[in-house]
Amino acid sequence: MSKKKTMSQKEKDALKAKNEKDALKAKREKERRAKAKKSASERHAKLKEADKAKRQNQKEKARLQKQKKKEQKAKEKTKAKEVKVKAPMKETVKTAPAKKTEDIKNNKEKKAPKAEKPTKKTRPKKDGRLKGVFSRAAQFTREKVFKKISLLFKKSFCAKHRITSICVIAAVLVAAVVPASIFSYRSRLLSSAAEGYDYYGSIDDKERKIEISEDKQLERANAVKRHGHKNKFTFFTNTEIDFEKWYSGGKLIFGNVSQNACDLVVTIFSEDGKTILYRSDGIEPGHYISEIRMFEQLAHGSYKTRMFVAGYEHDSNKLVGIQYVKIKLIVGGGQDERQS
Repeated sequence: MSKKKTMSQKEKDALKAKNEKDALKAKREKERRAKAKKSASERHAKLKEADKAKRQNQKEKARLQKQKKKEQKAKEKTKAKEVKVKAPMKETVKTAPAKKTEDIKNNKEKKAPKAEKPTKKTRPKKDGRLKGVFSRAAQFTREKVFKKISLLFKKSFCAKHRITSICVIAAVLVAAVVPASIFSYRSRLLSSAAEGYDYYGSIDDKERKIEISEDKQLERANAVKRHGHKNKFTFFTNTEIDFEKWYSGGKLIFGNVSQNACDLVVTIFSEDGKTILYRSDGIEPGHYISEIRMFEQLAHGSYKTRMFVAGYEHDSNKLVGIQYVKIKLIVGGGQDERQS
């Protein structure tokens, strides 16, 4: 009887020690997750501050450039005014031909006695006018007319050519800037999906083994519109996640296909891509998760956002690649409370 009692006591001690170890392990895991979350939020805050400072610098540079352009335009206007003022001054400096006016008066006085002729002969004045008209018409020869027409045509053609060239340059700039901005935005999101979250090989507690065949797994994966490093790994997921409340569990069936050679980590961002709403631990090949809980509070409504999936080597925990999927989060049945 004494032997049986000692055996039961040993078993109790062993169970107690095992429970203590499990509790310590769970406590350490909880602390590690809290530290990872804290470091992630700090890094995101730093990145946000850096982006803000960069934008402020760009705005300041643009403002200085505009100010310089305004100053240059003002200088050019003042110079043009000075030139306009100087030009008539030079013409007025010329001495008026006083002698000529005296000569004209003398000529008129000399020609005065000839005006005693009869008033009937007034036709020579008309002849003088006609002569002036013919002399002016003679100046516009065919060559001069053609030259003027060609000059006008060249000016209009040059103006049109300038307008078309400006339009082409503007279109090229838009075509270059818009894809570059989209690429930089996507690359920033991809880097933030992996940056600040070093993977230590911790496996998600909620993962379960996939029971369907590999062919069906691949069929589901091919039905998902994935973007990024598609040749590195494959997965299947649903693109709409329903939550009764933001803190309740949402149904996300995410599976790591059996043929993959890496663990997958799921990260869900907010609509603006600045805050992380959810991040999983590692999901092994041939396993899936069926429920998630968000880290941040969301009002009732529907949100269009992205889910990023990062692949890590199982042994070395090295980053293999990143993909993302466009998803929709529905909180409280989709009734929008953000405006109220």
